[in-house]
Amino acid sequence: MKPERKKELQTNSLYSWLHQFYDEGFDPLVQKLPITPQLRMPLSLTFLVVFVFGGVWYVTKGLNDSRNAAAWQELFQVAVPPSPELVTNEENYERLNDFILAQEAAQNSLLSMVPFLSDNSHVIAWAKVKAANLSLAIGINDAYANKKAADKVLKTACENYEAARNLVDAALAEELHRQAVYGLARAHETQMGTNYRNRDKNRDEAQRYYEELAKLDPDGALGAFAMQRSEYLRRDKTDAGFYGYLANYEPETTPEDGSLPSSALPLNPGALENAVNRIELAPGTDAAPAPAATDAAPAPGSTEAAPTPAATDAAPTPESTEAAPTPESTEAAPTPESTEAKPASADDKDP
Repeated sequence: MKPERKKELQTNSLYSWLHQFYDEGFDPLVQKLPITPQLRMPLSLTFLVVFVFGGVWYVTKGLNDSRNAAAWQELFQVAVPPSPELVTNEENYERLNDFILAQEAAQNSLLSMVPFLSDNSHVIAWAKVKAANLSLAIGINDAYANKKAADKVLKTACENYEAARNLVDAALAEELHRQAVYGLARAHETQMGTNYRNRDKNRDEAQRYYEELAKLDPDGALGAFAMQRSEYLRRDKTDAGFYGYLANYEPETTPEDGSLPSSALPLNPGALENAVNRIELAPGTDAAPAPAATDAAPAPGSTEAAPTPAATDAAPTPESTEAAPTPESTEAAPTPESTEAKPASADDKDP
């Protein structure tokens, strides 16, 4: 069958179905409406349009809810807490950043333009908070070794925290706002040690966010912690404080030079002592511990005897004054060389 003929038959079939639906189902229903004949057709068409669009919206809502549920599930997989290892945090941050870019692209799709549908703003907001937490951990780790890189990462963390707060209303996501405010306070406090020029500005920002955090959680642990940190920053305004020292501290080496030791504090407490008391060895030699000796060996011409290994029960020598006990007797038998005098006999007595 030719395509033109097939298309013509399909068109006639659709027309026949619509005509039958109107004549047998829709028109009798319209005739029963208690309205004037002039308004029956416009109202009927309006009802039909609303019905069609309602069905389309319901199907679209199901697709949108499925997409948001899949986005939450993926967020749970890529959003991991900060790790003590710097490389792990950087890899997790890259995965989270790719997830955020994908969700922002989905937010601008045609599906999101349908009205009265829930968007994925909450998913993106939480993803930005998790990414900012990783950036904060990276910045804190770099604050001792690479201040320039740390300051840049901390600024990125502040931007993500602020973006997350602006995406959703505070009344709808109180926990998200608490985490964002806490992260902003920590980030600005850390920047006091990485950016000496803006140290006072970062102190004021950190205090402002700590005070806001105390208001968000007045009776909780975060509120008490925020008040303590705010009071500490109020006192730490001189170069003699910790952040004054950290701001003036310049590391001798940078992490980019792998041939030099890092200037960051060692994680192992014994590593610092080993680095200071380093034993220099010649190439190809190993230092072996010398055996401990209590007494020095005597010289060849010395009159002192060399010490013998200590023993609890020494075996008697032939010249010994005491004989070893035999198994049958506990008393030592006198030897010929014994120094004890023999008892005198009757023949030996003087007349």
